[in-house]
Amino acid sequence: MKIANKISFSFLITALVLTFVGTSSFYISAKSALKDSISAHLQTTAQSRAHHIETFLEEHKGHMQMLSELELTQDLFSPGQQMESLNGLLKKLHEHAKTKYINTLFAISPEGTIIASSSKGDTGKDGSVHVDIARTGEDIHVTDVRIAGNNKGVIDISALIRARKTGRFSGFLSAEIDLGKLDEITTDRTGLGKTGEIYLVNKDGFMITPSRFQKNTFLKQKVDSWNFKTARINRGKNLTDEIKAAIFPDYRGVKVLGTYQYIPQMDWVLLAEIEESEAFAPMKRLKAIFVILMLFIPLTAWLTGAFVAKKITRPVHELHKGTEIIGMGNLEYKVGTQAKDEIGQLSRAFNEMTRKLQEKTTSIDNLNREVTERIAKEEEITRQKQFIEKVINGLNDPFYVINRDHTVVLANEAAIKRGITKGTRCYKVTHGEEKPCEGKHACPMREVLRTRRPVTLEHVHYDNKGGPRIMEVHGDPIFDKNGDVVQMIEYSIDITERKQMEEKLKESEEKYRTQFNEALDGMVIADTSTGVILDCNPAAAKLVGRERAELIGQHQKILHPPEENNGQYSLTFKEHLKGKEGESLDAKVITKDGKLKDVSIKANLLEIGGRKFLHGIFRDITERKKAEQKIKRSETSLAEAQQIAHIGNWDWDIVHNELRWSDEIYRIFGLVPRQVRATYEAFLNSIHPDDRENVRQAVNNALYKKATYSIEHHVVQQDGTERVVQEQGKVIFDGNGKPVRMMGTVQDITERKRTDRELHDAYKKIKEAQEQLIQAGKMA
Repeated sequence: MKIANKISFSFLITALVLTFVGTSSFYISAKSALKDSISAHLQTTAQSRAHHIETFLEEHKGHMQMLSELELTQDLFSPGQQMESLNGLLKKLHEHAKTKYINTLFAISPEGTIIASSSKGDTGKDGSVHVDIARTGEDIHVTDVRIAGNNKGVIDISALIRARKTGRFSGFLSAEIDLGKLDEITTDRTGLGKTGEIYLVNKDGFMITPSRFQKNTFLKQKVDSWNFKTARINRGKNLTDEIKAAIFPDYRGVKVLGTYQYIPQMDWVLLAEIEESEAFAPMKRLKAIFVILMLFIPLTAWLTGAFVAKKITRPVHELHKGTEIIGMGNLEYKVGTQAKDEIGQLSRAFNEMTRKLQEKTTSIDNLNREVTERIAKEEEITRQKQFIEKVINGLNDPFYVINRDHTVVLANEAAIKRGITKGTRCYKVTHGEEKPCEGKHACPMREVLRTRRPVTLEHVHYDNKGGPRIMEVHGDPIFDKNGDVVQMIEYSIDITERKQMEEKLKESEEKYRTQFNEALDGMVIADTSTGVILDCNPAAAKLVGRERAELIGQHQKILHPPEENNGQYSLTFKEHLKGKEGESLDAKVITKDGKLKDVSIKANLLEIGGRKFLHGIFRDITERKKAEQKIKRSETSLAEAQQIAHIGNWDWDIVHNELRWSDEIYRIFGLVPRQVRATYEAFLNSIHPDDRENVRQAVNNALYKKATYSIEHHVVQQDGTERVVQEQGKVIFDGNGKPVRMMGTVQDITERKRTDRELHDAYKKIKEAQEQLIQAGKMA
């Protein structure tokens, strides 16, 4: 920055700072005083209105206290004086109800029934809505605001009535007070300007007096401003002198200056607020004066400074002009003046300096050129050295340089961690030997010296704890200018884990191949994309009567008959390809000579190197299929035999509560086989109600008392037909004597019972005939 500008700006900044400090102090003081004055006025107004409201409430409370203490009120519930007191009280209620803001006066019994009212038609109604004094324990109580029958806001002031003679509680006296007076107090705009308002908020945060800006707010407008929250927090505290006005958003979201007064007897909050823009309108004029002063005084100072600076800097400009000419290379130019001041002395000294500089310029230029070139080369060497160090130290494995005598001259951080440090002999650290490696582990340095080429060897090194590590050692020769090997770079990679994994993989592969070849089940591995068989074990070849060489390379459909390749097996195989693994599938394979065999196939997908293979296990189930068919025929014969003999069998797994019925039992019970689940409860429900308890007891005796289970009882079929059955069963117990299974038979003996009954009846008739014949013979 030029000296002239510095001088001008010095004047400007000095004036600006002084002006700002002075006017700011005045502005802040004036603003603070104005705010305090407005706040004090607003606080005084709020206190005055709150006091007015409390006076209004106290007057009506006193009024009610006076009415409740009248003799005719106290005798209202006294025997023998009720009618006289009631008539007198009605007259008083009508007189006092004419008082402004009193809607209705009530006399209410302890049970909550209105027995007298200043309003016709209220007697006998429920008056509990007007009093909750019984819950407060107070003689006089004022309820919170509510909406009366005329949709206007009211409060109820209730007083206890005590019998004159006994002093005991005998009823209530209640007045329904209109809130019109509270509206008059709060809507008085005196001293509140154009935007100021005062309103009351109940304990629940709802407005109970009119808003200046909104309509229909009674018990509908929610107030959640800072003013209301602060009043609720500080309720019960004596903060009259500490309440300060503050600026905050009101219930409309408009910024206002506001304060509050807490009305403890009603748990109400009176809020007094005026919009910030109106409250601080006088500050606008003050601010305008402040801005004018802040602009005028610094501008005058800046102009004065510019005039003074011009006088001072003229010779300096001439000197500056001369220095620019000299700086462009004209060392013959003179800038001296005859002035006697400091600037004149400076100009003459500058001429002398120019002369001496002219003499030394040539030698200095040459020296600077050499120094610059040398610094550039040193910086490049340093950058390359730092880059090489970062690369070497960034390696995770040991990297070091050794001389021909095996002495380490450079080592990276990974090598240092293994004890390979500068000055050590490599074979001492890595092998714990006193001489270079030989024999099984050839020395990398000797190999490099012999071949003059890079070498790669496997060595066993030992870590800091003495543990052996398999290392892949890379040695690279370093030649001197004559082409002789003078050093070697050795880089060792720890391949211990890789070697171990290779051994494990080899062992695992051998185990798998052994299991694969010796497995009794046939195993086939096929390519999922082509279906070509890639490998199979001897058991698979034997299963289809072929050699392994005949199967490998063929499509897997060679294993199955044509109808299965295009049928259900083909569809299921495709499901396996979608990832449905591990499920067994019964199918058929075809042998080389065309015979079919039943097999169970379990297929799994294998993924190796991103390629998918199907691994199928084939188990010969031909004998199992034959046995299943034999069992099925036996079960069919048994079912037919049971149906002919009307005998069914059942099996109850007590541990898992699973019951199985044969088809004949379903028919005996009049049920369709398999359509109803066999349960113990279904069994009991089929038994005739008269026999049900006996059967239940017989089952319990067999289970818990090891009694023989044999019983006859009736069953009722769904169509109402009754049948007689005979049951026999056996219980199986575990080693601890606990029943685990019960099995038995059910036989329909209805026809046998009917035959027995007919035979018995015939025998009885024959007996009677015989006795008659005997008697006739005796009479003859």
